[in-house]
Amino acid sequence: MAGQTDTILAAIFRLIEDGELNPGDLIDEQALMTAHGVSRTPFREALIRLETAGLITRTPRKGAEVFRPTLDQFLEILELHASLEGLAAGLAARRHSAAAAREIEAATA
Repeated sequence: MAGQTDTILAAIFRLIEDGELNPGDLIDEQALMTAHGVSRTPFREALIRLETAGLITRTPRKGAEVFRPTLDQFLEILELHASLEGLAAGLAARRHSAAAAREIEAATA
């Protein structure tokens, strides 16, 4: 069943990446299960994994929808992203070679 769960995960990721599913859109469970020939159990497992990752929200009797952040959540995500970018840049700067540093300096000159 892990293969079927992964199939549904990949399908939902693809729909999001292609812009067919946008924040706040409901996920058509029946259409996805039919299109990929999977039963409810692997589909639910996929939804649980997506919800745990924060990519969807599930509401009883409504279904699952793609995560739509509030303005406060969006700003928090941006702050975290900026902090992680700074950390990554600092780590990269300390770990690159002297040759890489010369290439970077030449490219920015």
